[in-house]
Amino acid sequence: MKLKTGLIIGFGVGYVLGAKAGRERYDQIVSVAGRIAATDVAQQFFEKGAAVADLSAARAKQVMSEGMATAAETIRERSNR
Repeated sequence: MKLKTGLIIGFGVGYVLGAKAGRERYDQIVSVAGRIAATDVAQQFFEKGAAVADLSAARAKQVMSEGMATAAETIRERSNR
């Protein structure tokens, strides 16, 4: 119950502070984030991140495929007994 109450209070405080910052500050933050994202360094970072994600997905697919093959073989062996 304490966690729930703390979470609600934290959300309320964040909401009030965010509301006080207002739309002008939000637009300013978005503008700065856009300029940072447009830099060469950020683009390289995003490209490397995408490459890592692609490699991770390919590896996960390979591991899942090997696991499914192993499971299928185990099922075949046990059903023949």
